[in-house]
Formats: sequence, structure tokens, C-alpha cells
Amino acid sequence: MRSRSWVLCRGRRPGEYTDGIWWDSTKRVPDNQLVRHRNFDVGPKIYPWKLSDAKSFSDLRAAQQEFDRYCQGDWKPLGLTVRDRLGKVPFQKMATLEIVPEEVLVRSGFPFPKPGRTMVTPADFPGIIAAIQRAAEIELGPGVGSPVARATETSRYHQ
Repeated sequence: MRSRSWVLCRGRRPGEYTDGIWWDSTKRVPDNQLVRHRNFDVGPKIYPWKLSDAKSFSDLRAAQQEFDRYCQGDWKPLGLTVRDRLGKVPFQKMATLEIVPEEVLVRSGFPFPKPGRTMVTPADFPGIIAAIQRAAEIELGPGVGSPVARATETSRYHQ
């Protein structure tokens, strides 16, 4: 099963099928419009997005034909468990992580969870991620956190 997932995740072809949906090949770094959809899921179990999540395979028939030989009809992705402990001991009991963002982030409106406090800890991550997702929805539109192509998005792939 691992080889199936490896085949799907590597190489240029999946990127070609999702160009125009998940990302935009006409944009360049540092353009924030380059990546059109973002996965904000942080666990405790996370799954990769699949090509069939982006667009129905009736629309991406070439992708279905190309990758079905590896998947043999099984498109269930392998999940990754995000651990919060080592054995029975939570990580938060082992170490402390404190992040103080650079001044450039402060000036550009970094979503600090506590007014007047520029230190960030892992407990602040859910609030920061939610603020980033709200900002992405304003800039990139509703559906930014979903792999599903929006009505205006189509794959640029042509056989």
C-alpha cells in the first residue's frame, strides 16, 4: 500500500491535473494567489487531499486512467496520526515552546491570540490557524480550506 501512495504523491503529473484548481501556474512566489486551496487540518489524524477530491474524475479522466493502475480502484488515502505524547507522557509536560515572531510579522498584522503579547505557544496555534483561515477566505474566497474545485476553477491539463 505504501508504494501506491508514494506513486500518487510524487512527480509532476498530480500537479498538472490540479493546476487551475489547487494552485495557479501563472503565478510566482511570493504571490499569495499561487496556492488557491489550503489544508488547515492539524489533526489528531490528517489525510492528504486526493485528485478525485479536486475534481470529479469524469472531468479528469486522464488522471483516473493513469493512476487507477496503481490504486486498483482503492483511492483511500493513508492517514497520518499527529502525536501529542511520547508513551503516556504529553509533550507539553516534557518541554516548553515559545515563539516570538520577527518584527516584520508584527507589522504585517500577525494574528496574535492575546492583545499586547507577542509570544506564541502551542496552545495558541488553533486560534492563529483559525485567523489565518479567515484571512485566506477573504483573500482567496469561500472554499479555500476545501480540496473541491470551485465553480470558477478548472484544470489546465490537456492531453
